[in-house]
Order: sequence, then C-alpha cells, then structure tokens
Amino acid sequence: MMILWSWLWLASPEQPAPTAHAAYHEGLRLAREEQRDASAREFQVARSRGQGELRNAAVYNLATLALQEAERWRAELPEVRKSAPAAALPLPPLPSGTGQQPGQQPDPLTEARKHYLEARRHCVERLRLDWRDGDTRAQAELVTRRLKELDEIEKQRQQQQQQQQDQKPQDQKDQKDQKDPESKQDQQDPQQPDQPPEKPPEKPDPSAQDKPEEPPSESAKPEDSQPKTPPKEPQPQPGEPSLSKEEMVQLLDRLQKLEEQAEKLKAQMREARRTSVKKDW
Repeated sequence: MMILWSWLWLASPEQPAPTAHAAYHEGLRLAREEQRDASAREFQVARSRGQGELRNAAVYNLATLALQEAERWRAELPEVRKSAPAAALPLPPLPSGTGQQPGQQPDPLTEARKHYLEARRHCVERLRLDWRDGDTRAQAELVTRRLKELDEIEKQRQQQQQQQQDQKPQDQKDQKDQKDPESKQDQQDPQQPDQPPEKPPEKPDPSAQDKPEEPPSESAKPEDSQPKTPPKEPQPQPGEPSLSKEEMVQLLDRLQKLEEQAEKLKAQMREARRTSVKKDW
C-alpha cells in the first residue's frame, strides 16, 4: 500500500519544533506536489536526525517515493504497454544532473530497476526497525515481484537479440549465394576459349535432287525383316564355376549322399560307445 504517512508532532508552545520534524512535514508537502526529489531529500533529513516513530515514518516514505517512481518507469516498458496499455502512467520530468543529453531518453528498464532496488533497500531498513509493519512487508513483496518481472523482460530481449544476430549471417549468406551464379558466369565468359566460327550450311546439289531415288538393297532392309538369331547363353564370369545344369545336379546328388553316409556313421559310433561301456556296481 503506497501511502505516505502523515506523522504529526505536537510541540509545546514554549519548545520550538526540532529540525527533523520540520523536514518531515516539508517532505510531505513536496510529495503532495509531486516534487519527489525534493521530498526525498527532506525525508532523508528526518531519517538521519529523527528517532522512534518519526524515523520509521521517514524511512517508509522514502521507500514509497522510490516505489512510485519505479512504477512510472515500468509503465513505459513496451512489454508492459502491450499487456496493460491502460495502466501506463505519464513519465515524470528528468531530474537535473542526471547526465542525459538533450533529447536523449533514458532506458525505462534501467531506470525502473534502479528505483525498485532503492525501494527494496528502504523496505529492508524499515523492517529491521519493526518487522511487524504490514504496509512495509506488502511493499517489499511487490518490489520482489517487479524485479523478477524485469529480469524476465531483459532475458527475453537478450534471446531476441541473439536470434537476430544468428539470422543476420544466414541472410547475408543467402544474398551472397544469389549473387554468386551471376558473378561466376560473368567471370567464366571472358575465360572461355575462342570457338571456331560456325560453318555455313552446305547448299544442296541440284543434280542430286533430279536423280530418282533408288530402291533400297537387300542389305539395307529394316532390322525387322532380318532373321533373328537365338540369344547367346551368358558366358561365365571369371572366378565363377563353369558347370552345366546336368553337372550341377550330379554334384548336389553326391553331396546329399555324403551327408547321409556321415549321419549313418555318427549313429554307428554312438551305438558302439553305449555297448562298450561296462556297468560297474
């Protein structure tokens, strides 16, 4: 809750108001007139010279002024304007002595973070004086959320900037590839060897046109009229067995007989082992 505490000090007629109280009330007047810098200076005087509740109220008001300033700068962020344009607040005039050139606009993200950090510092100081103050704790929670939001915005900006930097070399490469074929063609044309001039087409012989066409001879008949020869058997390639079909069948028969004989021999050997074993008991 961003409320400036209006702390009243009742002084006796004989005793003049101390400087701390006068600075505090002057700070309240300047805050109502939205002169935040001047108001913050008065509250600083009340904070350093005051004691007790006066000092606590001055510290809280310093946190409130910093938080209000941070909220104004946050409202100028493009990311915040997109989400809630109606919540945008007018920017305060730049304070004197900020080092900004005429016409140069400060970065809202940097300014907002600076004032949020200042507000957090005053909130921490106020809670150290009295940790049970609910208004200060609410302000501290709001400042924490805002600082986290600014970190996310800055991270998104860095990612977008990195994507643009990665995309720029690719675009340059594509443009270069589009220009290369034309430049290569222009470079290759002068280096091409001189080609011989084309020969003019020969004029037809008028005597040949008058001659009647002779019928084609038997040797010049189309291929369809020629007798077809049977296809040749494929020749064996080097390294392949040159066996005929009958020889291959005979070889397979012999291998099968050899396998059958080997099976019979194995069976006889197993039978011989069983009969040769003597029972000893």
